[in-house]
Amino acid sequence: MRSRQGGLSRRLLKVVSYYSLTTPPYKLVDALEPYMSKRTVELHWEYNNAAQVWNHHFFWESMQPEGGGLPEGGVLQQIEKDFGSFTNFREEFIRSALQLLGSGWVWLVLKRNETKLSVVHTQNAIFPLAFGDIPIINLDLCMLTT
Repeated sequence: MRSRQGGLSRRLLKVVSYYSLTTPPYKLVDALEPYMSKRTVELHWEYNNAAQVWNHHFFWESMQPEGGGLPEGGVLQQIEKDFGSFTNFREEFIRSALQLLGSGWVWLVLKRNETKLSVVHTQNAIFPLAFGDIPIINLDLCMLTT
């Protein structure tokens, strides 16, 4: 499509965007062993479902080799304030994961309206931003078959 403005022709372009998984910040093969097997990583990284891309990108960026342990600083303080202790948060996170049937996610989110942290789970490709929550960490609970 062309329009004339000031004697010059301008072409109006359609903007197209593409979103895909980025290269992970660590070696995919076995960097997360023994916590996540090479097979699990490969199945997840090569997952071909556009609705899950954002969730998986967030998931992979949340991990690192030799990671884990307690959060630090303000995150730990907020967890202790909102859950009473890190142990209470961890138990609630696990309980939420065990309640989810089928494919889905468990999230630690900041409830924007309440300005407090909360554990939520979502089915399939749903993510907390859809409800106005701000994701902090997530756990993928897809059903794997071998």
